Amino acid sequence: MDYHIFHSTQVEASRDLVAALGAEPLNTGMQILSVNGDSVTITGHHIQNVAINPNIPGYPYVTFKNGDQDVGLFAPASWDEVKAWVAPEAPVLAAAKPTVLSPYEFAIRFTQDERKAILAAMKTDVDVEDAKTVLDKASQVDLTNPVTVEYVELLVSKGLLTQDRAALILAP
Repeated sequence: MDYHIFHSTQVEASRDLVAALGAEPLNTGMQILSVNGDSVTITGHHIQNVAINPNIPGYPYVTFKNGDQDVGLFAPASWDEVKAWVAPEAPVLAAAKPTVLSPYEFAIRFTQDERKAILAAMKTDVDVEDAKTVLDKASQVDLTNPVTVEYVELLVSKGLLTQDRAALILAP
């Protein structure tokens, strides 16, 4: 996270916040430091501060980027207050499992015995043959597509798959 502290040596709370971070209070200029992996920029001259952010309500004033927008906190009592104020970052979510597979990826969801049973059934059952032929022509197999779901349900109805196996095969 990147923070910016607008600081004034004339305000005790501002001096205390900057000192708590191990930085020297600035009368002019800028310093950049790392605090527990966060980048903290401190500016200490009023004219410079107003040039950067003309909406400073007073000192100290801490901002961070939230998307394209600067979000600010006026007069935090401590760096812990700043950290508590910043909304926790969104948890890292596991990547969504794909519902669209290649024909090979779909085929290997079936066991070898299930694939052999389907091939054998194709020789005697026109419904199984038709459904399998349609899926074999697909360049991709969408697990949520009604044609795919109906194919798997057909295999269940013909006794070639159990309902539990069907659910696993159609699961993303």
